[in-house]
Amino acid sequence: LFIEPGIHPFVSLTNAIANEMHLTLPDEGLKDKTNKLLRLFTAMPDTLNQNVSDAFIEEKEFIIVIDHFEEVYTLCTDEIERTKFLNAIGSWIKSGQAMVVLSVRVDYYQQLLNVPWIAALGETIFLKLGLPSEKELRQIMVEPATRAGLKFQQGLVERILKDIENVNYKLPLLQIALKELWANRSDNSLTHTAYDKFGGIDGILKQIFESAYKIFS
Repeated sequence: LFIEPGIHPFVSLTNAIANEMHLTLPDEGLKDKTNKLLRLFTAMPDTLNQNVSDAFIEEKEFIIVIDHFEEVYTLCTDEIERTKFLNAIGSWIKSGQAMVVLSVRVDYYQQLLNVPWIAALGETIFLKLGLPSEKELRQIMVEPATRAGLKFQQGLVERILKDIENVNYKLPLLQIALKELWANRSDNSLTHTAYDKFGGIDGILKQIFESAYKIFS
């Protein structure tokens, strides 16, 4: 399972499960099942492992990747919901039925250590990644696109690399840019026109600053 916590982590988890089940359940069955799971997750988070096991009857062990785990703190503003979600994931791991991989920004590292079940595992579970080189950033962009049958218009990769050269948090900005390029692709091409449409990296930064201003004004 792959999730990004978002504003409501249990909803994100339920949606991820729904995506996995949609091949085997008709629409109505899927809707009923996911609604039931969401009610169970929020009401009884400590039984998360059993509820997920019931949803995937044939599966005995799960791998769950939680990307942008800091969203549990930055987007989920309900402290009770946040605590329930953190405890539920911890309970799931302790059950032996799940392996969890968390991706989190380094500035939220200390907050992770304040979660009892994470602290109990010790620092040896953490893999600290340095900033990617220009070559690695190029690979991050080009290789997944190639596997998906997409190609960058000539010069676009170099343009993006230049635009993020002197900014912090390169990967989150790059992720947003690539999502926008995908959404505005032309057939199998990721184009300069699409990049210009959302303003490129500068446009993304402007949107972030404007959103922050609205929150605090």
